[in-house]
Amino acid sequence: DSTKKLFPPRVNQRSIRQFFNPPIPGKKIQLSMRIVDKYLRDGVPYVIEETTATDEDGRIIEIMTVHQLLRTKKVGEKWA
Repeated sequence: DSTKKLFPPRVNQRSIRQFFNPPIPGKKIQLSMRIVDKYLRDGVPYVIEETTATDEDGRIIEIMTVHQLLRTKKVGEKWA
């Protein structure tokens, strides 16, 4: 399955959502995502992604910032 290569398993560590404008019915909404930062913490890889939702007039609807743990086996080790 090609989606597994594009989106490997991740664990959400933190999610921050900022709402700016309500969506207007009938307007198209576009999502754009960028990687803000990548870092190692105790040898474990993390990534911070920011997704922005804008309508067809360019109004920002929402910005969501997600901190994700990339090595999911580490979570299982913690609770073993």
